[in-house]
Amino acid sequence: MTSLSTETSPQSAGWRLGMGTLLQGLNSSMIAVALTDISTDFNDNTAAPWLISALYFTAAVSSPAFGHLSDLYGAKKLYRIGLLITLIASLLGPLSPNIWSLVAARALIGIGTAAQIPTAITIVVAVARMQHSSSSTAVGIISMLGQVSAAIGPALGGFIVTTLGWQWIFWINIPLVCNAYLWTRSVPETQSKRNAEVQDFPSAKQERTQGSGRRLTEIEIIDVPGIMLFCLSLIALLYALLGTATPRIICGLILAGAGFLWFYWHELHATHPFMDFLFLRSNPVVLYIYLRTIIVNVAFYLVFYGIPQWAGQSGGMDAMRSGFVLLPNFIAGVITTRFAASRAGSWQPRTMRTVGCSLLILSAALSTLAFMTKQTLLLYAATFLLGLPSGFNNMGNQLELNRRVRPEDLGQATGLFRTSQFIGAAISTPIAFHALHSALVPIDSILILMIAIIGIGLLTFIVDSIYRFRIHPME
Repeated sequence: MTSLSTETSPQSAGWRLGMGTLLQGLNSSMIAVALTDISTDFNDNTAAPWLISALYFTAAVSSPAFGHLSDLYGAKKLYRIGLLITLIASLLGPLSPNIWSLVAARALIGIGTAAQIPTAITIVVAVARMQHSSSSTAVGIISMLGQVSAAIGPALGGFIVTTLGWQWIFWINIPLVCNAYLWTRSVPETQSKRNAEVQDFPSAKQERTQGSGRRLTEIEIIDVPGIMLFCLSLIALLYALLGTATPRIICGLILAGAGFLWFYWHELHATHPFMDFLFLRSNPVVLYIYLRTIIVNVAFYLVFYGIPQWAGQSGGMDAMRSGFVLLPNFIAGVITTRFAASRAGSWQPRTMRTVGCSLLILSAALSTLAFMTKQTLLLYAATFLLGLPSGFNNMGNQLELNRRVRPEDLGQATGLFRTSQFIGAAISTPIAFHALHSALVPIDSILILMIAIIGIGLLTFIVDSIYRFRIHPME
């Protein structure tokens, strides 16, 4: 195994490794414009939410796991293992005999694409430390490539689905994976700690194991039982939320409730918990940020997945045009993210969150009028408006987290922040599904989506008020 060298700069490593980080953004966004065609081919629209959620479930738990494993075995090796998993899933996905096999392939893609970002950041940070330089530019390159891929994903996916068929949103990964692998050939490997004594990672319950002197196994470090309980509980919750019959809803909620209680009990007693509840209890501001992140991401992904499907079903657009409808949304997000970042020195994070919450409610209200006209230019204007809140909300949440968490806890806190975003994405899918397919409410489905987003904006306002007056009244 090659060790870190001084021949590769952090920026060069960032560009090379960024070729692999494109995969998660593309695979999470291209599916938005392929759902209608997939449902038609398999004659089953009930599994569409699972096609979306499967990737987020597995990515939410795999990303921190790959981060831990990269410390043990080397980040470059884990980066390439992720590419291999993505390649296998992309080859087999379109050959699925039924839609649930396709869901399994999407879950595997979630695991594979979850490897690139944590391992890439591990490598560029290690290279920067070796050269006594800054890693911020390289990390920014990796983040930028991920955002760009998510931005072009719907338009690219629409073009692929229209011209080649939905199968190619899987097969397009094959040349991308091969390209990413070739770019890693000149990237150095990080030092493996596999043969070193593995101690507990810092956590709020470190005192329980401090001084034990025993070597932890990989199973204890990754907390596989906790991850499994978390996934199964979230699946049960989604099963209940997707239900239309009362027995199914009740059964799903009971299973989800029991699963989350068991998960909570397990995490309190785990040597190295996947979700450290003692840490969260001792940091109520961090818990507030995670809750707020989940809520605002539900709204973001309602737009992300709901509007292309509505444009195809009610707006009469093909997959290509549906994909381009979302492009102004990402442009608005980039603009507001850059604006919020430029104000980071003068604006408080709370101010950014207040602006984001206000824009969330206002943009949904104004967009409702534009959507009802079904005129193309107004549709683009509406999606642009709906993209404005994301930059302020994301920057406000991230800056607050960086501000409140101790440096030694930031890695753990950032990992859970990413998990919170994925949870919000997963929860949005049953809401979008019911809004688009429910026959109980005699109004256009886009109205239901906008009402849901306004409701989420009001819920965000309530959560912010609780934070301001109860959790941190002196801010």
